[in-house]
Amino acid sequence: MTTQAQRSAATRTRLLEATVSCLVQHGYRGTSSAEICRSAGVSRGAQLHHYPTKAELFADAVEHLFARRLGEFAGLLRAAPAGAKRLDAVLDALLELYTSPEHAAWLELVLVARTDPELRAHVAATGLRLEEAAAEVFVEGMGLSSSLPARPIVCTIMAWMDGLAVHTALHDDPAAVASSRAVMRALVAPWVEALP
Repeated sequence: MTTQAQRSAATRTRLLEATVSCLVQHGYRGTSSAEICRSAGVSRGAQLHHYPTKAELFADAVEHLFARRLGEFAGLLRAAPAGAKRLDAVLDALLELYTSPEHAAWLELVLVARTDPELRAHVAATGLRLEEAAAEVFVEGMGLSSSLPARPIVCTIMAWMDGLAVHTALHDDPAAVASSRAVMRALVAPWVEALP
């Protein structure tokens, strides 16, 4: 028998999953609360109870997605071989993440947030939490000292990946992606190799 807290958590999860799915399929402007509720199988009242504003729902949905993907990424790092092959595994996993339809939904939210103050507050806070979590996963996964300033390099890689994701959204150009990956590897490898 499920408790009220479990039912509430399940409803939130359905709403978050449905929101991400709708964002991927329809974009921000094409995603209505009615469509999200229909897809999640919940009433509009239930949606408003858990998420009074569209901005809160959208920001939490993307954070939910990225938390899951970050967990997958951490697992991949733990299983990756040591040395240079580990860096290759990291870059490949990041490329898969950043060129996914779900990341395109995140980028769309970021662009909409530029002119929507309420959404911007939520998306900015989510972005900072993801940056910090990604830096921690990177340090642990690469076997680096926790005292090292990993966040600048992680932010640089994430910014590069965002740019590559925008390029990929507009151009089907695997050769350009492969070339860009090779350049990033050449830039990052000396930094990783120099770390104790």
